[in-house]
Amino acid sequence: MYQKDSPEKKVLIYVLLDDASDSTFIKCDTICDLGLKGPEIKLNLYTMLGKEEISVEKICGPVVQRIDKRVELPKSYSRSSIPFRRNQIPTPEVANEWPHLKRMTEKLHPYQSGIDVGLLIGCNCPRAIKPREVILGKGDDPYAVRTLLG
Repeated sequence: MYQKDSPEKKVLIYVLLDDASDSTFIKCDTICDLGLKGPEIKLNLYTMLGKEEISVEKICGPVVQRIDKRVELPKSYSRSSIPFRRNQIPTPEVANEWPHLKRMTEKLHPYQSGIDVGLLIGCNCPRAIKPREVILGKGDDPYAVRTLLG
């Protein structure tokens, strides 16, 4: 991930794609690592627990990139944390355990425990979260969704 105006400063992060979120959020640590700054604004955050008004930085111009693809993100907001479970990060080892997912094992990078989820991309960035391919299993088997970012 990097800032559009200064691509020389990059940060390696995991990205969470969340089509239930209508906004994109960047972890404060990631913003700091990139040297980004934005105006502080109030944002109404709606969750299952209700509505909460929070203070956030509005960040413009962030770019997320994988080896061969690049996505300029819409306006994004700071968050001190992005809730996630590490066991939900896809790994080649887990994909290899399921016959219908074996063909994607070479497309997954090895898991790196020292890398954090620093970005949540919501449905305000359909280019990044739009499914390009879905690999279904049977019944309650896990499934895979390929997007522009992997």
